[in-house]
Amino acid sequence: MREDHYMVPFDPEGSKRDIEQSIDVGSIEDAEYLFVDIKDKLLDVNNWNKYATGMATAFRLTDSHGIGVGRHARKGDLIRISEEQPIGFEWGCIEAIEYDDYPDESMETFALRARNVPDPSTRTGHAKESEGSEATFTIVIERRKAMLFISWHGRSAKETTDGKWLDLPDKEWSDLVNGLLG
Repeated sequence: MREDHYMVPFDPEGSKRDIEQSIDVGSIEDAEYLFVDIKDKLLDVNNWNKYATGMATAFRLTDSHGIGVGRHARKGDLIRISEEQPIGFEWGCIEAIEYDDYPDESMETFALRARNVPDPSTRTGHAKESEGSEATFTIVIERRKAMLFISWHGRSAKETTDGKWLDLPDKEWSDLVNGLLG
């Protein structure tokens, strides 16, 4: 489990949930191509539901003001998260996107971390990391030689009324992890 990845917040007292899937691709070259494909899917937030068939939760990429955008995710963008019958939306601000390459070990990683933030219509200015709650989710893609791993890590340092997207059933997050991998 890649919960020790530096992008996954460490809090020994907070709640945590982890989901991981892996696949042996067979060759390093094929694994490198699949890694790039999965990375592109991860950044394509507007199509997460397409990759995770049967998922009841809807995801929409927006700019920092909550206006929908049709491009790959960037640091500072928001992810609007809603269940099938929303009573409003949950929002996550993408606070980090990182790529690391370790050619001597034939390994590379890519990670995206989002933090729960207030609805952009209720605040002024751009979304800032300091405006968010303790609740985060991090998705990590890792290639080790011909093996690919993808994991989702939900973290919340305290029980609060925000970060409800962490309460989505594990099946929802598992469907997303499997959909990105497949």
